[in-house]
Amino acid sequence: MTIKIWDLPAGVALTGTERIPCDTSAGGTAADTPYLTPAQVNAYVAGAGTVAKAAVPYQYTASDTMAEPTGALFVDVECIGGGGGGSGGGSLTGAAARTGASGGGGGARTPIKRMRVSAISWPVTITVGAGGTSGAGGTSGNSGSPGGPGGTSSFGTHLYAYGGGAGYQGRNSGTAGSGGGGGGTGSAGTVGATTPVSGGFPGAQTTQAVGGTGAGGSITTDGGSAEYGGGSGGGRSGAAVTFAGGSSIHGGGGGGAGGGTDGTPNVTTASAGGVSGSYTAGGGGAAGTSGAAPTAGTAGAPGTLLTCGNGGGGGGSTATANTTGGAGGAGGAVGGGGGGGGSGTNTSAGGAGGVGGRGEVRVWVIY
Repeated sequence: MTIKIWDLPAGVALTGTERIPCDTSAGGTAADTPYLTPAQVNAYVAGAGTVAKAAVPYQYTASDTMAEPTGALFVDVECIGGGGGGSGGGSLTGAAARTGASGGGGGARTPIKRMRVSAISWPVTITVGAGGTSGAGGTSGNSGSPGGPGGTSSFGTHLYAYGGGAGYQGRNSGTAGSGGGGGGTGSAGTVGATTPVSGGFPGAQTTQAVGGTGAGGSITTDGGSAEYGGGSGGGRSGAAVTFAGGSSIHGGGGGGAGGGTDGTPNVTTASAGGVSGSYTAGGGGAAGTSGAAPTAGTAGAPGTLLTCGNGGGGGGSTATANTTGGAGGAGGAVGGGGGGGGSGTNTSAGGAGGVGGRGEVRVWVIY
């Protein structure tokens, strides 16, 4: 609801701190609707003069074009890349090791950049990166399919945030697989492989990342965490031991790994996704349960204006004949990585991977 200031009685005394959408145009139209504090409304009604507009926010959840904001001096912009998709789990008959899939890396989030409106060529093309696609589970002794990488979000050519890499697919053998690397502010995260992988640039490629660098994926420990880059997806060892998705202080959390089986075959547990707002792996979407009736991983929680999305949990696995593995949980919007699918058996499929969370572009217009 917009308050028409000229309709307020003299001597009005609003209280509180929450900003209120107000129409201060003399003609009675809604042409000028700044967000004012109660104290500013009181001053305006008392005839204390013109009140400056507060920042007006725009939140782009899909690609669009932005026209030049009339009368504005600056724009503050941040971009968040899409989360990588979790891959599909493998399927195999008999007493043999088989692996669930690894989780997708989280999308990067840029620090807020202030730009002068007069220095920008308008209109500006706004691109919102899609979340990575889900990888299908393998059937009848086949490996799963890889998921897709998260897309890049951008504000024209002025600011970019890259997506997380997809996790490595589940195999019909005891093969190690790393989670997707977290997206960076300079490049996308690397797709998971049978070896450790790197996160997106610009910094040195290490498991634990700082600045805008994405975290790298591992096959021996939990996924790496990052500062503004995305957390890496959780991977697994050749013995189907799974590791949690990495987290990020500002970017998206990585997805967890799906469960598998050892050579007995005994099921192995899936792992949780990482979170946004932390530098410690895990804590995101919960892992599915492995066993005779495996369950899906939990979707990562969506982000807020202060955080990005959490990574989805990995799906549970099974050693019971003709049973489908649990699906990986979806990555939370914005920028969370999808969880990997758990392994299945015989003619039934491994679990599908979870889709990555979409990206976003946020603009605050400063008058």
